[in-house]
Amino acid sequence: MDENLDTYSNRILGNVENYYMKQKKNLFQIISRDTTECRELQTQYHERLTDLCPSILERFLRSDFKSEPSDALIAIFIDKESVTNALTASNDAHLLKIDDFADKISEKAKNWIRETINSIYSGEKYSRNRARAMEINHFIDALRNDVENLDIPALSES
Repeated sequence: MDENLDTYSNRILGNVENYYMKQKKNLFQIISRDTTECRELQTQYHERLTDLCPSILERFLRSDFKSEPSDALIAIFIDKESVTNALTASNDAHLLKIDDFADKISEKAKNWIRETINSIYSGEKYSRNRARAMEINHFIDALRNDVENLDIPALSES
């Protein structure tokens, strides 16, 4: 009976650990999937801007604007190379921001998982279950001891 209790306890612990690992893996897959989607959207945005900028540059060089452009805009729209460099720098900055945000989310998820597991193992229910398992083991040991100390005469002697 003691072996059965240990077997069941180990099986339950194994199932809990498997469930924990699956959920952890699922959480990080979701983070990875969403980060990849954000990166793809940023790349699509960058491609659209890259497609639009030559026509905007032509309009800018012809001074085809209704209002006076700012000094920052004039500095960017000097020539096609400066526009391309500005777009590339902007895209790189956005991708870096996405990656940094994904790292922060992953770190917070790891901390949340660690805190949750620690609270489970340090909680009252866990201690109570451990104490109950020890109580059952002590009871089984006491019953075993009582059975071993019984003085039962052999059947052949009567």
